[in-house]
Amino acid sequence: MLDPRWKPTVLYALGGLLVMLNVSATVLNYLARRSQLQPLRSYSFIGDDYPEYYPMTLAPVSLTPENTAHYAVYANETQREFAALFPPGGGFLYLGPDRRPFGVAMYHQMHCMANLRQAFLDHKGYTIHAHHCFTYLRQAILCEANPTLEPQAPQLGKFAVNVKVPRVCKDWGSVRDLIERNHREVKRGGMIWW
Repeated sequence: MLDPRWKPTVLYALGGLLVMLNVSATVLNYLARRSQLQPLRSYSFIGDDYPEYYPMTLAPVSLTPENTAHYAVYANETQREFAALFPPGGGFLYLGPDRRPFGVAMYHQMHCMANLRQAFLDHKGYTIHAHHCFTYLRQAILCEANPTLEPQAPQLGKFAVNVKVPRVCKDWGSVRDLIERNHREVKRGGMIWW
């Protein structure tokens, strides 16, 4: 058992440690976000010298999930519907003087959805690509940590919920527009800095 005379010292030490951890977390968060604040021209796009996020502001948009006839697992037209979601260039941005390609996470996630659907249809079972996609989508969902409350729908089952709750999302159309502009500029042979 700890000597009672040490109790204040231990509490001060723990308090100091918590303050140091908080300051460290704040500094690390600032450094991670700083790349969003720097203009793209400040990067060489060689090696690790590139921003973690494309510096753009995405307006909020509303989305109410609903069941739809589109993107059905077994429908013949689903492959065309998924393909239409992708802009020219397949969801890649080409940046810097050498037009270095960067995948955009939103389109990587959509690619994984299409890949998992195809693996399901082909009855392939485990593949390295399907495993990667399943893990990647799980992590993307956790990263988003969407706190939208979905009320229980007991008529559908004990643990069923009504997903038709409006959500505030980021404007995915702006991301597509950016990639389309980037693709046109690459085809013209222009320098990509924006």
